[in-house]
Amino acid sequence: TNEKNYPKNYDWNLVNKPHQRVRIGNNIWYIDSQLTSIGSNVFKLISVVTEKDVLYKSILMFQLTTVIIIIALVTMVVTIILIAISFVRPLRTIGQRLNRVAQGEYSERIVLNRADEFGHLAMSANRMTEDLEQSHYAIQANISEIKKEREKSETLLLNILPASIAQ
Repeated sequence: TNEKNYPKNYDWNLVNKPHQRVRIGNNIWYIDSQLTSIGSNVFKLISVVTEKDVLYKSILMFQLTTVIIIIALVTMVVTIILIAISFVRPLRTIGQRLNRVAQGEYSERIVLNRADEFGHLAMSANRMTEDLEQSHYAIQANISEIKKEREKSETLLLNILPASIAQ
């Protein structure tokens, strides 16, 4: 509060406790005092502020705090979304590729240029796909071989046994 606005005709010696609230005329004042010594002299420092000033500063602090909280919440939400995207996207890619493997499509590989767990998971899924592809082709080759051998056996039986028994 500037000099000309502080309360006149007030006995400042009555200020004896911190954060004292005083009504002087139509105004409410907050008065605080502190003893300070400079050399051998002791001084009583008194600060005076109106309730209006205190409320104004409180409103400013509340507004600033609200803005800081909103910024923090927005930052937190954006960070959570970015982290979620960085986790979901590679998992979705791996999941979609493994679904195609389950349908018998072995030719594609998962491409994730990452050195983290998702990169290791993609490499493991690619190795699994290669192993499944080789096993699938080996099984198909064995089935073809079995069919050929069965046809040979049936042909041999038909040639050896009489037609009425062979059928």
